[in-house]
Amino acid sequence: MEREIEKDLIQIESAIKSQTEKDNMFTVAVLQRCYRLVSELKEYKGLEEQGKLLKLPCAVGGCSIPGKYSNEGTGYQGV
Repeated sequence: MEREIEKDLIQIESAIKSQTEKDNMFTVAVLQRCYRLVSELKEYKGLEEQGKLLKLPCAVGGCSIPGKYSNEGTGYQGV
């Protein structure tokens, strides 16, 4: 997983440079946001592997616990 995240970060950096050269600032802003989120994921994965972060019963984009914190009844189908 760590290697995949590193590879994703490198690819996002490359895309940011490419889109900056094309002066596509909207795409650059979106890619920068993606880069920050993937960087946070890398950090959380590191903490989880060290046992410093609890595993939550929720998946990204939804929660498996029915009720208040789930997508139940919202019509949300996930990504």
